[in-house]
Amino acid sequence: MKALTGAVETVLPNGLRVVLAHEPGAEITEIRLALPFATRPELAAPMELLAACLLRGTVKLGRRALIDRASALGAELSVTRDSEALLLSASTLSTGLSKAIALLATAVRKATYPAHELERVAGALLTGDRSGPRAGVYRRLLRHRYGVHPLSAEPAGTEALLAVTTEDLLRLHTQAIVPDGAVLLMLGPLPADAALVRVTDTFADWSGIASGLYLPQLGPASNTGRLTLVAPPGMPTLVLTAGPGLPSADPDHPALHLANLILGGSGSSRLVRQIRERLGLAYRVQSALDETGAGAWTTVEALTGPGNGARMVSELTSCMAQFADNGPAPEEVEAAKRLAKGVATTGLSARADVASAATGFVLRGMPPDWLSHYLDKVGAVGPDEVATAARHYFDPATHAIAVADERPALADYFPAKDSR
Repeated sequence: MKALTGAVETVLPNGLRVVLAHEPGAEITEIRLALPFATRPELAAPMELLAACLLRGTVKLGRRALIDRASALGAELSVTRDSEALLLSASTLSTGLSKAIALLATAVRKATYPAHELERVAGALLTGDRSGPRAGVYRRLLRHRYGVHPLSAEPAGTEALLAVTTEDLLRLHTQAIVPDGAVLLMLGPLPADAALVRVTDTFADWSGIASGLYLPQLGPASNTGRLTLVAPPGMPTLVLTAGPGLPSADPDHPALHLANLILGGSGSSRLVRQIRERLGLAYRVQSALDETGAGAWTTVEALTGPGNGARMVSELTSCMAQFADNGPAPEEVEAAKRLAKGVATTGLSARADVASAATGFVLRGMPPDWLSHYLDKVGAVGPDEVATAARHYFDPATHAIAVADERPALADYFPAKDSR
């Protein structure tokens, strides 16, 4: 992370934000290109296929030739997508940096989406598991709490995927794969001034207005009641909650981060000790902080045996209520601080992970070394601040609860416990 502290940031005339981090002696240069690519229900099918087909051929290079060219440079190209961005990654031997940048630019700017590749990818998507049971419950819960929103929209169906054409993807490419609003990050041994020359030479003539593919804000949390769903026979029961949250840039977020680690964000959390280890009731139990450009929320979830949904709700809400009412012990806060630092250090031990995380920070309007400053703030949080966060964000009365159980008629048999 040290290289990011002195990173040079600039914006090219075409709107491309460039972040250059100098790391002397690095044999591998990490390149990331992130583009706003937020889910749009009306574009669900072409967006899914564009992400899957983007690196499958250019005007002069087919999929196999593109892979071979990258391999010859000691480089790897990949693309990933989440609910609001498209991330292209290149890891290359620093000796082949100029050609690797040019290859990435070619792959991105001159993608052709050949029909045979489109057909192959669509077929693979339809035979795979594109959306598991948890994702379906999660979407239903968000819709229950916040109303209709792109985050709660269903994935594209079979007919929609099969109907997408090369022309559809080329149209979307023109709209979405543009420099204005995108972020390019390089982490490697090339000094910033020399790196900027390479980037400018390669991307300065890239054009296109901002895509506008950002998530709209979530609506107000209008529902904190119970949502009962029928799980397929024999499937584990899932209990999932959604409650209020904070964006990571908020000054109170470090306290919420520690509260989450104490309640259910670690292997030694209260939820794990009480529900999994003492009661033996859960296959998995945890809490988490979720965030997108649309907003932030907290979640608590547990996976248990069929028919156990009602009891699990009772135990989860009891543990949450006790934490919200009484707060943490001082020793829990200190242990959570050590864990927060350790998790961040371990999770970003690889340079590739550092580059991807920093690119995400910049895309959200934060500095590339945001995490270093954030951990300093976490270390300064006191027990009273964590207690306040627990009370505001993990009170079960503020959470909507979804129960997916094969015996949903029992879902309300056990009332939610209240330790107040």
